[in-house]
Amino acid sequence: MNRFAKILWTIASYCPLYIVITIMLVVDFFTAKSIISTPWWILPFGIFSVLSICGSFFLISYARKHVATTTLNVVSASSKDTELLGSMTAYLLPLLTLVFNDVNQVALICFLVILAFMLLFTKAIYINPIICIVGYKYYSAQAESGMNYTVITKQRRFNPQKVKAVKEIFPEIYLEV
Repeated sequence: MNRFAKILWTIASYCPLYIVITIMLVVDFFTAKSIISTPWWILPFGIFSVLSICGSFFLISYARKHVATTTLNVVSASSKDTELLGSMTAYLLPLLTLVFNDVNQVALICFLVILAFMLLFTKAIYINPIICIVGYKYYSAQAESGMNYTVITKQRRFNPQKVKAVKEIFPEIYLEV
């Protein structure tokens, strides 16, 4: 898939953060009203959360149907669940405190631009916790060539020797079929 799909994947990967912000806005509106004074700000975040969830499933479905199948001979593999735990912790940190008034908009825009460039020009990709919830697992896999890849699979007990047919959804990221 292309760079646009990679950006969509990353945006969708932040879905737990959008859900947390939506919850924070709802709670704030009904209690303190220190962040927002109107409920209309809740709606865009809620819609974006739902669109992110749908986008995650759309990208997986699109990859399964339209990306060419290739082979990958995996020698060994290890779970990447520890990375998921770290990202989920980062997503949930706004539950501790959320103050929009103190956000430096210029710094936030610069951060987002730098993040976008890093995503476009590196092989970095975020673990999408939404697809993990429905049973997909991420594994770090070493191929016969010695290269390390990320394999996304629905297997409960991942057997590296049984992996043959995969689809390359991003550079060095494969979806097992």
